[in-house]
Amino acid sequence: MKKIYVYIVACSVAFLAFACNPKTADKMLEKPEVEVNDWRATAPKSAPAKPIKIGKYTQTTLDNGLKLIVVENHKLPLINYQISLDSPPILEVDDIDKTGYVDLSGSLMSTGTPSMTKSEIDEKVDNIGARLSTTGRGAFGQCLTKHSDVFLEIFSDVIINPSFEQEQFDKAVKRTLSGIQSSQDDPNQIASKVRSKLIYGGDHPYGNSASISSVNNITLEDVKNYHARTFFPKNAYLIVVGDITPEEAKAQANAYFGSWKNPEAMPGYAPMPEVKRPKQATVDFVNKPGAVQSVINISYPVDLKPGEDDAIKASLMNAILGGGVFSSKLMQNLREDKAFTYGARSSLDVDPYQGSFNAFASVRNEVTDSSVVEFIKEMRNMSKIPVTDENLEISKKFMIGTFARSISNPRSVARLALRSAKYNLPDDYYEKYTERIQQVTKEDIMEMAKKYVTPDNAHIIVVGNKSEVADKLLVFDGDQQIDYYDTDGNFIKPVSATIPEGHTAIIVVNDYIDAIGGMKSIDKIEDMTSNYSAEIMGRPASFKTTVATPGMYVQEVASGSMIMSKEVFDGKTLDVSGMGGSQRLTEGPMFEKAKQSSVPVKQSLYNMDGYTMTLDGIDQMDGKSYYVVLVKGPGGESVTEYYNVESNLLEKSVESVESQGQSITISTKMSDYKEVEGVMIPHTIEISGMMPTPVVMKAESITINTGVDKGMFEIK
Repeated sequence: MKKIYVYIVACSVAFLAFACNPKTADKMLEKPEVEVNDWRATAPKSAPAKPIKIGKYTQTTLDNGLKLIVVENHKLPLINYQISLDSPPILEVDDIDKTGYVDLSGSLMSTGTPSMTKSEIDEKVDNIGARLSTTGRGAFGQCLTKHSDVFLEIFSDVIINPSFEQEQFDKAVKRTLSGIQSSQDDPNQIASKVRSKLIYGGDHPYGNSASISSVNNITLEDVKNYHARTFFPKNAYLIVVGDITPEEAKAQANAYFGSWKNPEAMPGYAPMPEVKRPKQATVDFVNKPGAVQSVINISYPVDLKPGEDDAIKASLMNAILGGGVFSSKLMQNLREDKAFTYGARSSLDVDPYQGSFNAFASVRNEVTDSSVVEFIKEMRNMSKIPVTDENLEISKKFMIGTFARSISNPRSVARLALRSAKYNLPDDYYEKYTERIQQVTKEDIMEMAKKYVTPDNAHIIVVGNKSEVADKLLVFDGDQQIDYYDTDGNFIKPVSATIPEGHTAIIVVNDYIDAIGGMKSIDKIEDMTSNYSAEIMGRPASFKTTVATPGMYVQEVASGSMIMSKEVFDGKTLDVSGMGGSQRLTEGPMFEKAKQSSVPVKQSLYNMDGYTMTLDGIDQMDGKSYYVVLVKGPGGESVTEYYNVESNLLEKSVESVESQGQSITISTKMSDYKEVEGVMIPHTIEISGMMPTPVVMKAESITINTGVDKGMFEIK
């Protein structure tokens, strides 16, 4: 190592001596002569695309009708097994909406059979280092070649003989409802659910998503019936990929699936309803009060099926527009040029039953309308302005590279083999896939854009803050009428109620104070202690808050005996401690919020200096009408409050808070008002936005004027 170091130093010294010589230095600064045809002056051309070998597959059918596809791959001692149903998606709505039973059925298949419990299944799979997962449309498993018989004994039993026990069903329903609750506060998931319902319609299987009400309608019998009428051999493919020969795979299939029986009567399937694009652009809005960003989706259905002549050309066109390439037109415009978003993309789904197009991004409130302008401009230009040679080449390389990488995954190979079999694709369809991409021309791209990119016949779906964004979007709607939807995609009828003449935010807030008992009752409160219980991430938690005059409070959040956070406010200083550290504040947003928390009813402060209130109209939620009041506090904090028009009670508030450099929208719902010492207090509080799932707090006890020890408010 020392010799190498000395050698490097010596070379460096020699070079410096050479470079510092005036004659040699001048030589170094001279520009070298370059011949006109110098090979370095021209970028090399791409070589012709090479055919990609994905492996030949063999197909046979067992005596019971199970279709077997086998792809040999002996690189590793692994085998992948997949069961895939051959029936179309099912509409989970009959006399009553039970959307969600397909997914529930899939998740329950691996939770037990007559011969194995869930824990036994998990243990056996783990012991051989295998993988096993089930869905409402099939199952997947992977194991070492030497363990294939042991694994198939488990795999086949799970698929053919699931026990569907009530206890596991109840757990699965609970998990599903928790997931739905969480998604109701996620603007991207809201946009996805509403988009599906609008572009496909409520009578199409793709147009329905599980809701709290639909999942609560599902019974264990629904799950069992679905499995019985869809999981049978004539309606299934068994795809085997890996270290196995077709002969061995067929022997295994007969051994473990040969006794699988078909139902006596084959089920029929209703034809898919016709789906059409809107006759003109329509703006569809989902109100998310307090949101600082808008989620934009420009969507419509397309008729584009696997294997059709347009499929590859249209997919390449979409890659150029916004389909994953960083140099795509949408990304370069909305992100790089305008800085409206972190990412703007588009998708074009090729589907055997119903495809769709979607262009999407999350943008700041103030540039929502400008972003829609740029989306539409780029979509229109695709059929008017030819793509450059450079963009065409980049997108071709992207698609070819993505495809080449995907087939290194055995599951992708299985998927391609299955698609080839199900849709009767040519034997060399995927082997010549890259060659077909290379053959696409600029003229093809414009033709595909004319056919599949139609912003003037699209749903412009926006999830965002209605008060800041909605009116600016009227210009994009063909009939100049924005349609409003709830988070499940249900149409909200326009509110016919108008604000009574002379009605103001102050009147709304005063009516609320009167509804909960009036200022006389509130002024009598010397101290109030509330104890709420909840679950946070599956663990029990308690929230204890004590408020006392003049303007003091203590709040503890605990999980069991562990104090997760504690706040003490003595009227002058806020002391915060807990798992996130500790700090003392005498000013700032948190300090101002502490002032509001130090009184029994914070709305009693709204008439004081520093507060401004605006009555922003009447809105609807869950079939009820609400006065919308915008409140700004002395520290600059703002909150949107919703007061029930009928009862005058505050039932929801929304505010944005800063957390670790990001803005988070916190939504709080208040319900189950009950009287305590002459004052109506909500006994159920649901908070969304801070945790992955909503935190539902239930009052265990609320006491007033018990003479609490004022020493608890001292900050030492």
